[in-house]
Amino acid sequence: MKKDQIMEHVQALKVGIVGGGPGCKAIMDMIFAEKLSQLRMKLIGVACTNPGAVGYVYAQEKGIYTTRDYRDLYKLEGLNMIVELTGRKDVANEISRTKPDHVRLMDHVTARLFWDIFQVEEERIAERERTEESLRKAHDELERRVEERTFELSRSNALLKEEITERKRVGEELRKKNEELENFVCVVSHELKTPVIGVQGFSSRLLRNYQEKLDEKGERYLEQIQANARRMEIFISDLLALARIGHVVSSFEDISSLEIAKDVRLRLQAQLKEKGIKLAVSDNLPAICCDRERISQVFENLLVNAIKFVGDTKNPKVEIGYEDKGDIHQFYVKDNGIGIDPECHQEIFDMFHRLKEIRDQEGTGIGLAIVERIVKSHGGKVWVESEKGKGATFYFILPKVA
Repeated sequence: MKKDQIMEHVQALKVGIVGGGPGCKAIMDMIFAEKLSQLRMKLIGVACTNPGAVGYVYAQEKGIYTTRDYRDLYKLEGLNMIVELTGRKDVANEISRTKPDHVRLMDHVTARLFWDIFQVEEERIAERERTEESLRKAHDELERRVEERTFELSRSNALLKEEITERKRVGEELRKKNEELENFVCVVSHELKTPVIGVQGFSSRLLRNYQEKLDEKGERYLEQIQANARRMEIFISDLLALARIGHVVSSFEDISSLEIAKDVRLRLQAQLKEKGIKLAVSDNLPAICCDRERISQVFENLLVNAIKFVGDTKNPKVEIGYEDKGDIHQFYVKDNGIGIDPECHQEIFDMFHRLKEIRDQEGTGIGLAIVERIVKSHGGKVWVESEKGKGATFYFILPKVA
């Protein structure tokens, strides 16, 4: 649409608004307060719903516009042209030279009307520009922070990879050292065991064959040699057992833990009788999947430990029991002996650690350390619950195999 045609439509719009009477004046007041999009709807509504208005009839009689032209006028591009034309100060003068006097008065009002609209739109544009600028700055700030964070994460990942690589290297070195140490212990233990057995054998023969030729002092020396040789043999056996944990000795199999417990009781029958200990084995001990030799050693070491801790207790009792804990097996060895100070509950599982209360008894301080390693190698856990003077209960758990 050309600018001169737009000017004619603007003139018709002004005449229509004034000619409509009080009703149109109310709408004109509304126009000043409404947003630009609402203004368009209101003006089009006047043209479409008030055909009796003087301005509308006058405009149609003069052939200035039709309803279709009026609607086309308020397309976006037409509105922009109206704002551009009426925003100039010389619009009223140009129109007043070609139209009646009453139109000239409306020229001024209409020009101001469209100027206000233009100002509102300009303010909206400025506000939008400010919002867009704020969004742009926020976006730039976000990108900057993301970039910084990405850099930090990349650097942290690089350091983490280095640390993981270093830990793997150290772990592999440690594994090799442990393997070398275990092999060394096995070799040394085997080499030591042979002469120790020889010492035991020869000392026993001396006592048996030459006892009448030995005085009391010589006999006591030989007995001490035998006791120390026996102690050394136990120590070597424990070292070998400790070194072998983690290595496959026999495959896992389904076996009755009740049968294992009864076998252990039979092996330790002499010690139990010597101490006057009454041993009870629960009948509900279940079948479990395990390394039979290793779990047998767990029961034996815990039972030997209980025998030591009964001390001088009257009517000493030891119980091997079981509790079903859903997806795990929970076993326990309970005694009514001297008990263990809570401060020592963790220390007793350390290598070569012996409580002062039982240092006068035979032992190497390795038995409970072996128990802990075996149970852990089966995916379980071992702990003790005890108070001094109130006995002790050693628990160990093993996962059930589906």
